[in-house]
Amino acid sequence: MDEGTFHSLLTGNLSRLLDPRTLEKGAEYVRRGHVLGTHYEPDGEGGTLVGMVKGGAIDPYVAAVHLLRDRARVRLDSHCTCPLQSGCKHVAATALALLRGVPAGAADEHPVPSGQLGPWKNWLDALLAPAQNGPVLAAERAASVCGILLRAGEGALPRLQAQAVRLQRGKRGGFVSPQPLQPSYGEPAPWSGLSPNEFRLVADLRMRRPSPEAGGGGWFDLRRVADETLLEELLGALPCFFEKTAGGRLQPGPQRALRIGWVAREDGTQKLALSVDATSAKTRLLRVGGLWYCDPVAHRIGRVDGEVRLAEAVLRAPPLLPEQVPLLLERWKDAPLLAALRTGEMWYRKGSVKVYAFIDGGFAEVLPDRVSILAQVAERAEDIDIQRAEASKRRAEERLSRPTTTDFDAERARIALLRAITRLNVSRQGRSRT
Repeated sequence: MDEGTFHSLLTGNLSRLLDPRTLEKGAEYVRRGHVLGTHYEPDGEGGTLVGMVKGGAIDPYVAAVHLLRDRARVRLDSHCTCPLQSGCKHVAATALALLRGVPAGAADEHPVPSGQLGPWKNWLDALLAPAQNGPVLAAERAASVCGILLRAGEGALPRLQAQAVRLQRGKRGGFVSPQPLQPSYGEPAPWSGLSPNEFRLVADLRMRRPSPEAGGGGWFDLRRVADETLLEELLGALPCFFEKTAGGRLQPGPQRALRIGWVAREDGTQKLALSVDATSAKTRLLRVGGLWYCDPVAHRIGRVDGEVRLAEAVLRAPPLLPEQVPLLLERWKDAPLLAALRTGEMWYRKGSVKVYAFIDGGFAEVLPDRVSILAQVAERAEDIDIQRAEASKRRAEERLSRPTTTDFDAERARIALLRAITRLNVSRQGRSRT
């Protein structure tokens, strides 16, 4: 994409990338002459604008705007070496400096004499490095792939964090040398060469909240229900690894059950502990929107069938002293167990016959002699409309396949798909019984 086309598309789409307040702060930086230089780098159907912006730190920040034209749709992403890492006033100042045609450093009320630039001169000279090292960088990009590193945050029930990286292929297979996919002075546009889908996924990841303990390394928290859909897309499209590439590429794993048990401690007390069914001892329990697990031994990551509030309550439980054991058993003997119900299957016996049913939401009460279920939706296998469930399944799959689907619409489609598949499974089990 030539610079003129980039200029035109950026003019019409900048308000989608940056809010008015950030643009106002960027305009003030331009007025003060804080934009020390800009450089445009074309990349097929897209392009990258890189700027050197004087900020609050000793050294200037590198800010970049990447624009990609995907048919009739324009995709935007931004990066910065400041603590915010994207969507900041330095990005705004870089874009506005290009759009307004302001020369580098112009309009500074107190210009610095050229003889006193000191270390800034090296920063400005580095701006030309991409043009000089273009063939070398192109060769390195051709030998590398885009990937995702995952890790656990801090705390007893840590958030899952993700980082986009560029990976080199190892001599013995696999991937090595992960480098954060963010601008540097040697490579101000590291996302150049990504496919449209890779760029979309990386841009979606970078729209998440930066991790507070990231240390400027491009780590982002996955903390919402909508982030679970993004995580599943990343696992399906890019090589993903947990903490290090040597552990092997992660694959989506089946949903597992949350287990609660007692662990004896050296002081004689017992403590409630969480584990994930049918996984190794090194499995990590993680939190995204709901509960997830990562088994580094089996190289599997997947959902956990359990409530976040219950997991947090178990982790807060105090130690149990030996003399408290009979007292606790006596109190629990007649106490009912209440559980929230999700979309799923159930069966019960009516005489010698198993009756299968679909349920969606509600509560279950478990007593020593009976179980009571109050479901928002309950359908016996013979009452399920198979044609309607299949049509709902097709509609949900079609919506999830659209690249323009928003996070909210994708989550609604995922829920509809789960309900349709569960209904069909229940109906199939009911037919096999008869």
